[in-house]
Amino acid sequence: MAMSLILRGFGGLLRDRLGPEIAQYVRAKSNAKGIIHSDELPGYGISDGEKKEIMRKLNLSSMDAFVIVFGDRETCEDALKIVVERCRMAIDGVPKETRRAKEDGTTEYMRPLPGSARMYPETDEMPITITKEMIDRLKRELPMLPDEKLRILEEMGISKELGNQLIRSKFINTFEEFVNEFRNIKPTLIATTLLLTPKEIRKRFNVNTENLKKNHYREVLRFVNDKIISKEVIPDILAELARNPEGDVKSIIEDRNLTLMSRDEVEKVIDRIMEETRDMEFGVLMGRAMAELRGRSDVEIVKEIIREKLKER
Repeated sequence: MAMSLILRGFGGLLRDRLGPEIAQYVRAKSNAKGIIHSDELPGYGISDGEKKEIMRKLNLSSMDAFVIVFGDRETCEDALKIVVERCRMAIDGVPKETRRAKEDGTTEYMRPLPGSARMYPETDEMPITITKEMIDRLKRELPMLPDEKLRILEEMGISKELGNQLIRSKFINTFEEFVNEFRNIKPTLIATTLLLTPKEIRKRFNVNTENLKKNHYREVLRFVNDKIISKEVIPDILAELARNPEGDVKSIIEDRNLTLMSRDEVEKVIDRIMEETRDMEFGVLMGRAMAELRGRSDVEIVKEIIREKLKER
């Protein structure tokens, strides 16, 4: 049997490229073997008069076109649906597809590009048998969901806001690595060093922090972990490394005299301050002590020593 399809406004458009393109597309995607269109008539045993008669019966103008396919009903219906699909694609623009080069220098449809339109496996790859062992292994290796990660971060003492920032940042894997590596540092300090300290450096020192790499953070945190420096000097050292990425952390610490003081040394400084200060109020002493000891001693140690000294008086 033969079935026809009216293409309003396609008169004259099928003659050169679009007509053969539609015919090849139909042959590639259906069982239809015979397909002709009005722009290639008269021809194929159909006279000009017969073409005009078909146009009249289909109520077509010179601006319109028609397509005829041959085969059984199911084949013809499938083929005409594919014609409609291809014509709509022509209106939308260049189709996203893989094309085959022909000997005459032209190309023809081969298959759709990977994506939602591609409903079959990659033809150029050997098939892989999916085993239960493979599925079980993949299940074990599935990454943790964000909500689950956030819960674990909160259990570490990290706030929900900071945790959400961390999960969505490029530093999440580095954070997890550093938490396991530096056991003497609270996870919150590691998170703030990676996420917030660069912002502080840009604001305080007007320094571009793009030069800071993973190893810079690691080296600074290692000195904090080993109790050689305090957390307060982290921004100062990272700012210097941002200015000079080839710089050495140990040299920066020595040049700036940033090494933590011993408890005995801190006590001597506080004793001197208390001798020089008549006001023995805790806040005043703390302010004087931190102005002199900032970066050289842990704040909690300074507080503890001052409280002990005040009790003794």
